[in-house]
Amino acid sequence: MMRLNADIWASNTDQKLQLLEQILVLFNPSLEMQTTDNFVDWTSITVVNLENVTWSNRSIPVGIDSEIDIATLTFSIPIYISPPTKVKKMGVITNIITSMFDESRGDIDSGISAPQLNQYDDYAQPGTVETSGGRKASTDIAGETANVNFNTFGAYVDGDTVRLISNGAVGVKNWREIFIALPGTYAADVARVFFRSIDNDSTSTGTFTLNPFDETIINVNWDADSFPSDTIISNRTSIDYIINPLSYNPTSIKTSGLRLLLLDDIGDPSSTATQFPVAWQNNDGSGIVASANDIIEWDGTKWVIVFDASSATDTIYTTNLNTNTQYKFKDDEWLKSVDGDYPVGTWRIDLTG
Repeated sequence: MMRLNADIWASNTDQKLQLLEQILVLFNPSLEMQTTDNFVDWTSITVVNLENVTWSNRSIPVGIDSEIDIATLTFSIPIYISPPTKVKKMGVITNIITSMFDESRGDIDSGISAPQLNQYDDYAQPGTVETSGGRKASTDIAGETANVNFNTFGAYVDGDTVRLISNGAVGVKNWREIFIALPGTYAADVARVFFRSIDNDSTSTGTFTLNPFDETIINVNWDADSFPSDTIISNRTSIDYIINPLSYNPTSIKTSGLRLLLLDDIGDPSSTATQFPVAWQNNDGSGIVASANDIIEWDGTKWVIVFDASSATDTIYTTNLNTNTQYKFKDDEWLKSVDGDYPVGTWRIDLTG
């Protein structure tokens, strides 16, 4: 226990009162203070206790100036002496997964308590979430979840690779910084990563391996069953090929029901031309006019636009059967369904699998 005195020297009573007012307002009768920002140091928080106030203390020599007066404040502070310690496994909370209740399903005024009635059923069915158009997507936790990640890192997903985002920069942090902080021991293809979509609250997951040549990268073996459900587009959820109509001739694969995702425009809607490329002619000699990102289908006699990208407002999911890769259409472009930035709170890892 450390005790100390603080002497306040003043030339008049008004000055002394003003100084005491600024200090005493902080103590009631103690002031809590933090000695370090290390969150595993249990001794970092201590208190300063105000034990005594001496209004006037003239025992201290003040020279020949008799106008000087001295007030003394007596404090006591608990001091912890800790030896140096190397922390290998931090016993701190690194992930928080909690149910976020849907208040729209009940309120106090109507006498219906949403948390009481729906604490395990925030959606239509536990383990699913409803998305636009009545679709349902699976999730690893019933209801909505909120994840809090160690050290406030974001994540950037590009295909089967994932990098950390720190202060807006991608790939500048080593994944081992997180492995050391989390419970469990990293094992390749056992540890699992989870990414929660901000579009429909589904959670995509897969096991991962630390890249042996660049530890700022983990390579993910995705669990395709955890991907969002494909969107039903004219009674079908998939496409057959992704092609560039300016360089690809579909004649050899043209069968009824064939669906193609276009990487470029076909025809010109403002043109009055009556001649069309043979490859994209209908049986009656007319031609298809479609834009990049549209999905077209051969119905046996003509090409039909089944997905018009220019009028899409919701996020659309579809799987390319040729590569078994799922894509999503968002913000006027097609991307792999799991690609993109995942801010803090939308992803987590579990070293125990």
